[in-house]
Amino acid sequence: MEEPPSVTALDGPPLSISLERSRLFAASRQFYLTFRSTGGAEVEVASAQLRSELFSPVAPSEGVLVRSSGDPISIPLAYGAAECGDNPSPELVVRLDVDGEPADVPLGEAAPAIMAVHESECATNEVRRQVDLRFGSEWKTVDTARVAGTLTLDRRPGAEVVLEKVATSVVFTVEVLSPLPATDDIDIVVTAARCDGHALTESKKTFTFFLTFTDDGGDPVLVELPVEAGPAHEALEGAIAECVAKGGGD
Repeated sequence: MEEPPSVTALDGPPLSISLERSRLFAASRQFYLTFRSTGGAEVEVASAQLRSELFSPVAPSEGVLVRSSGDPISIPLAYGAAECGDNPSPELVVRLDVDGEPADVPLGEAAPAIMAVHESECATNEVRRQVDLRFGSEWKTVDTARVAGTLTLDRRPGAEVVLEKVATSVVFTVEVLSPLPATDDIDIVVTAARCDGHALTESKKTFTFFLTFTDDGGDPVLVELPVEAGPAHEALEGAIAECVAKGGGD
């Protein structure tokens, strides 16, 4: 968890509630919702749903039985895509089904860590609005466990974003052959350098590239680009297979 809890009491059932960002749930697009009984009685929370102008609504998350002891109990709370219109309100509301009754619980303004999620996603959306990113259709083997191909930047009229850096997962290393910063397609060589069992098991985004852009000289923006099924994915899978065959890398 990254922020101290901001506690709000329900009118009715004796609960306190806090919402935080947690790195544990970040990959699955979930925040960390914590309940505590404040009245010495169990409270059945059947479901919980985030309601906010910052994120589009998604289906409610499963609830939890809050024990009478007062000990905190937490559940992951799903959130939708960032809503990036003009000046969305930072206010958060959690819609609960409590003991069979609906309740909208205001939690005040989003904590800085939650606002950072929103701002980061909106910055990424702006990059993607300006440039279409994809992997080229021609990939070739350079030598054992090394493949070469193209990262395509299809800029739209008026685009100002510039590619500053290319990185990828712990399994691969990437060499950029074209000059950076770049505003056009770049040639890259990717090496499967870590394909031991530990690396392959621990890598959560093996086939994802991490691209750093700047927009008209602004702050760096990180954009994740998954390698979808196709020539690039097949080439990278082949590089891993070659790496494993020669002993698993470092």
